[in-house]
Amino acid sequence: AAGSHTVAALVQHGVRPAYTKDQVVAANALEALSVLLGSFGNDDDDSPNAKPLEDARASLLKEASAGRAGILTALLEEEDLAYLAAEEADAALEHLAAVLAALLPAWSTRDTALSFTKVAVRLLVVATQSSSDNFLAVVNLTCAACSQPALQPVLAASTSMAAAARTALVVAERRHRGGPDSSTAHLVKRARRLLAKLAV
Repeated sequence: AAGSHTVAALVQHGVRPAYTKDQVVAANALEALSVLLGSFGNDDDDSPNAKPLEDARASLLKEASAGRAGILTALLEEEDLAYLAAEEADAALEHLAAVLAALLPAWSTRDTALSFTKVAVRLLVVATQSSSDNFLAVVNLTCAACSQPALQPVLAASTSMAAAARTALVVAERRHRGGPDSSTAHLVKRARRLLAKLAV
């Protein structure tokens, strides 16, 4: 129960900025949530604590991925996600991408795939207005989603996703022309990879 309340509170603070009116708190909550969902030890751990820890992580992942307290529901209900690209939010998009990446296998129904696709489109649009690190994190998240059997057909069939991916590549190429370096080159490479995965 304590874990459940913790997940719900972090989702509220991280995804609903109106809840705190503070973008720094939102970014910190998303970072804490990404750590909470991904820090339950090594898969090769054969200690007596390994199974209880993995069970706890599975419970937290389930709580974060489903129902009214789930992060997809919160993101869909939040009208404006631009706060994620604000300077004060720092690496909020990176942390959110890490959270969503951990939850990808949980969204195996058509309804959840549709919900994720709507969220992914909105995040790609926001990411084009953010730092290259945040931008790359969202592109990588979407590429990873395209490798999930339940998500790929819905993502590939979405005209909104196709448009967002094309725009992402245009913005990535523009950034690379404006200040070419290894990070922008990698961003362009990953944006092209995303288009290839979507087959558009």
